[in-house]
Amino acid sequence: VTDAPEIHSNGFHVKFDITDGQIGFVLPTAVPPYSTSSLSRMLSVEDDKDACSRWNTCILLPFRSKFRDDTGMCSIASMFSDLHPSLLLFLNRLNCIKFKNVVNDTLLVMRRKALGDGIVRISHGNEIMSWLVVSKKLQGTLVRHDVHTTEIALAFTLQETEKGEYEPYLKQQPVFAFLPLRNYGLKFILQGDFVLPSSREEVDADNAWNQWLLSEFPSLFVSAQESFCSLPCFQSCPGKAVTAFMSFVPLAGEVHGFFCKLPHLILSKLRLNRCMVLEGSSSQWVYPCNTLRGWDEQTKMLFSDGLLHQHLGLGYLSKDIIIPDTLSRALGIHDHGPNVFIDMVSSICRTEGSIESLGMEWLCAWFVNLHLALSRSFQNIPSTTSLEGDLLCALRKLPCIPLSDGSFSSVADGPIWLPHDILGSTTDCKGSMKDFPILYGNLRFVSPLLFSVSCKNKYLIEEMRANDLTDILLKIGVRKLSGHEIIKNHILASLPNGTDAKKVDKMMMIEYVSFIMLHLQSPCTSCNFGKEEIMSELRSRPILLTNHGYKCPADEPIHFSKEYGSPVDIGKLLKNVEIRWIELDSGYLMNHGSDLLPSVLKSWRQFFEEMGVTDFVHVMKVEKNISQVDSLIAGRILQGGVSGTSCTVYDWESPELANILSSFSSKNCRENCIYLMEVLDSFWDDHYSAKAWCLTSGTSCDGNRTVESSFMKCIRSFKWIASTVDYDLHNATDLFYDCESVRSLLGGVAPYAVPQVSSGSLRNVIGFKTNVSHSDALMTLNLWMTSQVPFSASVDQMSKFYTFVSEGAADAKIDIKREFTSCSSIFTPLIRARSSEVVHGKFLSPKDLYWHDPTGCSETTEEFVLVKNRMFPRRMLCSTYPNLCEFFTEACGVPKVPTTADYVEMLLRLSKVALPSQVAHQVFRVFVRWATDIHSVSDKNDLVYVKDSLQKLETTILPTLVDKWVSLHPSFGLVCWSDDDELKQHFQNCIDVDFIQFGTLSSEDKQILYGRVAALMKSLGIPALSKVVHREAIFYGTADNREKATLLCGLLPYMQRYIYKTHRDAYINFQQNEIMKLSNLQIIVVEKLFHKYMLKGHESSSKKRFKCHCLLQGNILYATQEADSHSLFLETSRIFFDGSPDLHFANFLHMVKTMAISGTSAEQVESFVVNNQNVPALPEEEAVWSFSSSFVPEFVPDQGVDSKPVETSSACVLNIHKQHQRSDGTVSSWPPNNWRTAPDFRTSRRSQHGPLQDTKVNNDNWLPGPLQDIEVNDVELTNTEDNWFPVQLDEDWVIEEDTSLESNLHTESTVATLDEPQMVMSINADGAPAYLDLGTGSPSETEVMDFSDKMPNTSEGRERLRAAQLLKTGRVGEAVAYKHLVERLGAKNVRWVNADTETGLPYDIIITRGDNRIEYVEVKATTTSNKNWFYITAREWQFALEKGDDFSIARVMVSGEKMANIKMLKNPHKLCQKKMLHLALLIARR
Repeated sequence: VTDAPEIHSNGFHVKFDITDGQIGFVLPTAVPPYSTSSLSRMLSVEDDKDACSRWNTCILLPFRSKFRDDTGMCSIASMFSDLHPSLLLFLNRLNCIKFKNVVNDTLLVMRRKALGDGIVRISHGNEIMSWLVVSKKLQGTLVRHDVHTTEIALAFTLQETEKGEYEPYLKQQPVFAFLPLRNYGLKFILQGDFVLPSSREEVDADNAWNQWLLSEFPSLFVSAQESFCSLPCFQSCPGKAVTAFMSFVPLAGEVHGFFCKLPHLILSKLRLNRCMVLEGSSSQWVYPCNTLRGWDEQTKMLFSDGLLHQHLGLGYLSKDIIIPDTLSRALGIHDHGPNVFIDMVSSICRTEGSIESLGMEWLCAWFVNLHLALSRSFQNIPSTTSLEGDLLCALRKLPCIPLSDGSFSSVADGPIWLPHDILGSTTDCKGSMKDFPILYGNLRFVSPLLFSVSCKNKYLIEEMRANDLTDILLKIGVRKLSGHEIIKNHILASLPNGTDAKKVDKMMMIEYVSFIMLHLQSPCTSCNFGKEEIMSELRSRPILLTNHGYKCPADEPIHFSKEYGSPVDIGKLLKNVEIRWIELDSGYLMNHGSDLLPSVLKSWRQFFEEMGVTDFVHVMKVEKNISQVDSLIAGRILQGGVSGTSCTVYDWESPELANILSSFSSKNCRENCIYLMEVLDSFWDDHYSAKAWCLTSGTSCDGNRTVESSFMKCIRSFKWIASTVDYDLHNATDLFYDCESVRSLLGGVAPYAVPQVSSGSLRNVIGFKTNVSHSDALMTLNLWMTSQVPFSASVDQMSKFYTFVSEGAADAKIDIKREFTSCSSIFTPLIRARSSEVVHGKFLSPKDLYWHDPTGCSETTEEFVLVKNRMFPRRMLCSTYPNLCEFFTEACGVPKVPTTADYVEMLLRLSKVALPSQVAHQVFRVFVRWATDIHSVSDKNDLVYVKDSLQKLETTILPTLVDKWVSLHPSFGLVCWSDDDELKQHFQNCIDVDFIQFGTLSSEDKQILYGRVAALMKSLGIPALSKVVHREAIFYGTADNREKATLLCGLLPYMQRYIYKTHRDAYINFQQNEIMKLSNLQIIVVEKLFHKYMLKGHESSSKKRFKCHCLLQGNILYATQEADSHSLFLETSRIFFDGSPDLHFANFLHMVKTMAISGTSAEQVESFVVNNQNVPALPEEEAVWSFSSSFVPEFVPDQGVDSKPVETSSACVLNIHKQHQRSDGTVSSWPPNNWRTAPDFRTSRRSQHGPLQDTKVNNDNWLPGPLQDIEVNDVELTNTEDNWFPVQLDEDWVIEEDTSLESNLHTESTVATLDEPQMVMSINADGAPAYLDLGTGSPSETEVMDFSDKMPNTSEGRERLRAAQLLKTGRVGEAVAYKHLVERLGAKNVRWVNADTETGLPYDIIITRGDNRIEYVEVKATTTSNKNWFYITAREWQFALEKGDDFSIARVMVSGEKMANIKMLKNPHKLCQKKMLHLALLIARR
C-alpha cells in the first residue's frame, strides 16, 4: 500500500523509501517529526476512557498513488475490516484496536478482556467472542542459548449460550506466531514463538527450535482438560466438560503440513491419561481403554459394575460423554456388543468356580442376551457374516455349556447333544442306549436345568421367547440326537488319528464299530445316500483293533485271523522274519448281543471285507495316467507308436507282497519262500489271477488293452523262488520247471523251481522255463559258478554240456570270448575218477587253465598230491575233455601250455609235497621252458613276474644242494648256481651260500644250463658262483710302477676305440655308470703276488691261496715285475667287461704295443688299427677317456727332504714314434709356460674324485715324531676338503718376528718374469739340501720299499699318518701367521683365505692397506730350527713374480709348545736378485 513507510517512536523519526532503490529497504532515511495529537483527539472523542492514553509509536503508511482514488480506498478499507479479533489474543501490550474510517465516518473498536478461569473475551463492535486459553512457559536454553524462556499457548474457541454455558466452536483455526500464519487443519489456535521465514507464510519444518516447540504441545493440550472441567458451567457435570474438550481432539488425516504428527502425539497422551469419567461417579477418572460405551440397562442388570470390572477391567462410561466413533476407537474405548458378552464369559470360564457361582439362571439369561445381541448387531448388515462366524467360532471354544454331569464344556471339545426329550429324538437311539452303554456314556448332553430356569428369570427385564435358548445352542453347534448323527458327529469325530489311537479304550472302540455295523444294516434313510461316505471315512481312520493296535485299513493291509476262518498259517509263513502281519482282533465277535453264529461271522466278514480286510496279501486297484506307469509297462501299452497323453491305466499293486518278497529275497528265507509259493498257488485262481493284468482305456490307447500289472511285475522281478541246485533265491525267469524237456539235457543239476506249482495259470504267467536255450545254458553255467554250494558233476555230463555250448558258439548264438574269457567258466574235477562218476569240482577261468604241460611237471605234481591224499583243481584239460581241444583252446582262449604264473604256482605246490632231490629235474625243465619263452618273446613281464615272485619269502621253489627249498628272499642268505666246479669244491661246505641243485644232468642239459638257463638266472638275480666270489690280493714288496702305468696310459685311447667299436653296449654302460673306475684306478707293482677266493659280502674264503702275476681288485691293479704285457692287458679288460677277462681285447692291445716297440711308425699303426682290425677313430662328440693325473707317479726325493710332488698333466701319451725299451716316465707337457695355464693340482684331483697316491720312499726311520721336519703347505694331500680341520690358537702363544732381512732390502719394487720353474728355495746357499746333487747317487735316490713277506700292505697306513702330521703343521703355521698379522694390523685389515676350507690359491693371507693396496702372504711352516729351505710351486713363484712388493712369504718355525718365530720374506724375487735367497731345481728319478 505504500512505498515509504514512516516510523515515529521515542524520538526516532525515519522512513524506508524504496523509491531510492533496493537500498531503501534496509537503509533508513531521517524525516521530520510527526505530531500524533490530532489522531489522539479524533479517537478520544469516541471513547473517553482512553483519552489519557499515550502513544509511544506511530507508523504512517502514505498510500501509493494508485490507491488514492475511491476504488483503491474501498479495497484498503475492506482489508482493515477483515482483521480478526483473535489478533489480540497473544499480544502482550496491545489490548485494543480502533479502526477509524474518515471516508465514511465509521469507527470499529476491538478490545481484549481476561475474565478468569482462562477465559479471554474480545469484543468486536457489537459482537463478542470467547476463548479458553491455556499456556505453558518453557526453558528456552535447552535448545537455544540466547533464549531464556518462551511461552506456548492453546486457545479453544467457545460460544456462550443464553444459559451462560459454553459450547465448542469447531471451525478450523490458524497457527499463531504472535500473529496468525495460516490454517493447518486444527480446530483450536496454537501459539508459539516459531522461527519463520521472511514471508511469514509457513513454519520452518527443519528448524530444531520449531521441532522442540511442537513436541511440547501434546502435554499442554492434555492439561487443557482440567481447564474445561474447572469452568463453572461444567463443574457439576464433568461428563459434559469431557465431551466439549474431546470435540477439539484432532484425528489422523485432519492436520497437515508441519503439524501433521500432532494428532498422533495428542492421542497417545490421552490414551495414557485418566481422561474419562464413569457413570454415577463424578470423581472416578479412568483411562479410555477401561470404559464401555453404548451399554443398555439389560446389560447393566446382567453385568454388575463389580462383575464387569472384575473380568473385563471395564467400567460403564458416563452417559454425558458423547464422542465420535472414530475418536472412541482411537482412544481404545470399548463398544457394547456381542463381543462383550463373549469376552465376559471367556474371562468367567478362565476363573475357577466363577461360572458355577453365577448359577444356571444367570447363564440362561446370558445365552438369551447373547442371542438378542447377535440378532440386533447383524440382522441388517449382510457384510458382517464373517464377523458373526468369527464370534461363533470363538464362542464354540468356550467351556460355557452346562452338561448333564454338572461340568461345563465347549463344542470345540467334542459334540454336545440336546437331551433326547428336547425337540424329539429317533426311536433307534432310545432303544440302543442299553446295548451300548459306553457309547452313550461318552455322549455329552446339555444339562436339563438350563431349560428349566428359562421361564422366570430375574436377570431378564423382558420375558424370553420359547426358542431363544434352543436357537442359540444350535447356532453354537449343539447337536440333535439321532443314530445317523451319532455316527456322523460323534463316532466319526471321535475316531482317533495317528498316534491318538494308542490312547483309546478298547471296549469303547469295539462298541463304536459294532454300533456302525448294526446301524448300517438298519433301514436308515440317511444311510442310503451316505453309507459309502461313512465307509470311506472309516477306511481312512485307525479304528480296527489288531494284534498291532488300532490300524487304518487305507494305510496298512489288515488280514483275517484264524478266528475269522483264514486258511493261511502266518507263523509258518513269517518264521524267523521280522515282518508286520496285521490281523484283526477277535473281540468284535464277542460284543454285546452278538452270539457267535455262522450268520454273525458272515456279517462281520462281509462288513470287514468292505472295510478292506483280506485273508492274504492285499492287492489294490490304482488309476494312473501313462506318465505314472512303470516304463516297461508303458512301453508295452504304447507299442505301435500310439500317443499316451490321454491314456488311463487301471493297474493293480500290492506293496505288502512287495515288502514280503523284498524281505525274503534280501534275507534269503528259502523255507518261507517255499511256503509263500504254496499259499500263492492256492489263492491264485480265485483271488489273484484276474489281477495279473491291468486294463487300459482312452482314445489314445487304441481301445482297451491288457498288459502285465505292477502286481505281477513285482512277483516276477524279485528273487524269491527256491532252486534245487543251491540255497539261494532266484527270479522265476531264471529257473526251470521240472519237466522232461529240461531234465533230458541238464539232468538233476539244473536250477529247478521249488515247489512244483499246480496252478496252470500261475505257471504260465510267472515265467518258468520249460525249454533250454543256449543263453539258458550260459545262465545255468553262471549259476553253477556263483553257487555257494560245492558243485559236483560227472565228466560225461559236463562234456555233453560243453558240447551243447560249443554248438551254440558255432552257430554264433554265444559270444564265447565274452562269456568264457572273463570268468571262471570251465569245470575241472578235484580228484581223478571215472568219467561217469559224480565228483566235486571247481570252475576256473581259461587263463587259469592250460591244455597240456610239455614239461611234465603237472603230472608229477598230481602224482605227489595223490600220494598225500590232497585235492586241488586239475588245470590241465587234455586228460578231462580230450574231444574238446579246439573248443577250449580256440574259442575259449585256454592257453595251450601253462603260463609263467602257472609254473610258479605249480612249483610252489610241488615244493609243499616233495623234496628238492625228488623233483629237481622237473624244476630244471621248468627253468628251461622259461628260458626258451623269455628268450623268444620280447615282452619282459613274465621275467619281472618270476623275479618278483622269487623275492618273496613264501615262494620257496628253488631246490638246493642240501635238499631244502629256498627263495631269493634276504632271509635265506646268498643263493647261487655253480658255474665252476672247482670253485664249488672250495665253498661246498660253506654256510654262507646255498647252491641250486638241478639234479643229475646230461651233457645236453648241461649245455642248456650254461647257455639259456644261465642267462635266465642272471636276469632273475640268481648269480653264478664265479660272480659272487672275488679274488683277494696278497702281495709282498713293491716296486716302481711307472713303466706299466705309462704303458696302460698310452694304450688307453686304443682301449676306448676298441670297446666303442666292438662292444657298444658295454661301452655305453661303462660310459654312463663306471667311468669313475678310470679316475680311481691305481697300479701297484709288487715282488710277489698271491690271491685267495672270497665270498662277496661274507667272511668265508678258500682255504688255499694261489700264485699269480696280475690281479685286479677293486680300483687297484696289482702286477709283478715279471708280468708280461699280455697278462696285464687281459687283467685290465676286467675293468670294462663286468669283471670278466676278454682275450680279444688283450690280443688287440698286445698287437698295438708290439708294433709300437718294434719301431712301426704312427701312421702304420693307425692304418693297421683302422683297416686290419676295423677299429676307427672315435667320433668327435665322444669325450676321450683318461686316467687320473697321479696314475703315472712322479719322482719323490727321500724322507730327509720335505716332499712335494711335481704337478703333471692329466693326460699320458705312449710315444710310438721312437723305439723304447722302457719309458723314462717324463711327461711332454711339463713344465707349463705360465702358471695360469697350468692345471690346479688339487682341484683337478678333486674333480676326478680319485685319491692321489703318495710316493713311497725307502727310509728305515720313515715314521718321525710329532710334527717331524716336514712342510704340509708344500705337500698336496689327498682330497684336501676331507682332510681339512679348524685350528684355534690360545691367547698365551709367544710369537717373535725376525727382521734381519728387512734392513738389507731397497724400497724400490722390481717385477721380473722367469721362464724356468723354481722348485726349491734356500735362504742360505750353504744350507742347500744334499740331494740336489742327483748325480752322486746319494741315499736320497728314490727306491721302492721292500717289505717282508710277513708284513704286506703296511705302507698305506704310514702314508696316512704322515699326511695327517703334515696337515697339522701347515694349519698351525697359517694360524700363527694370521694371529701375528692381526695383532699388528687389526682384524679388519687381515683375512685368512683358508680359515674355513682349503681354497687352492697361491697365497694364504690377504692384507688390506689404508691406501686400498692389497698384499698377499704365502705361509711356509716347519718344526726344524736349522732347516733353511722349503718347497715353492711354479704357480706360487709365477704369482710372486707378478705381484712383486705386494707378495711376501712368511717363514714360520714352530718350536716347543705355544712358541713360534716368523720371518717375513717380502718380494722373494727381489731377494733372489740381492743374493739373499737362492733357487734350486729337482730332477725326478726312477
